[in-house]
Amino acid sequence: MTDIERRIEENSGLAWQWLHRYKLAYSHEAQSIAFEALWRACAAYDEESGVRFSTFAVTCIQRSLWAHLTSITRKSNVAEHAVSLDRAKYDDSEVTALDDVDAGIDLESDTIQKESIRYIWQALKEEAEKYTGKKRQMIDIWLNSNLEASFIDIGLAVGVSTSYVNQSMAEYKNNVKGAIRRWRQTY
Repeated sequence: MTDIERRIEENSGLAWQWLHRYKLAYSHEAQSIAFEALWRACAAYDEESGVRFSTFAVTCIQRSLWAHLTSITRKSNVAEHAVSLDRAKYDDSEVTALDDVDAGIDLESDTIQKESIRYIWQALKEEAEKYTGKKRQMIDIWLNSNLEASFIDIGLAVGVSTSYVNQSMAEYKNNVKGAIRRWRQTY
């Protein structure tokens, strides 16, 4: 067993953790992307960097899954799907119930996905309305860019530091996460 294979085996739980967190554990494509990211992390990791491997690997996995969700968004023309949140695509119990069904799973999971995406977009807008001033400007820029504007670009546009953008956007996203959690508890 090579060093990379050993490290993948020891850290496969990281890939599964983020697949489950983003509600993508039942997507074979997402699984492939997460484990490819883990492999790339193993191959590229430099022990002299001073960063723990798990931190480095999680960053690689998250970025790859984010890129996957962004590509889904672009393909389906639904920007809401790329939200950097809990990725509330499915309720685990619904996916498990549909997992063994042959033909009907695509239609049902697609319906579940579309309803969740609609609610995420609604939560983004409702939470944005609670902000004023520069924080609202930052959120509007991010939403109007289809969630692609970098914090550096937002900071330059609004005239604030990247650190302030980071703090403000983290607060906003946490509020949206709370709204999504409340919504998911009703289902």
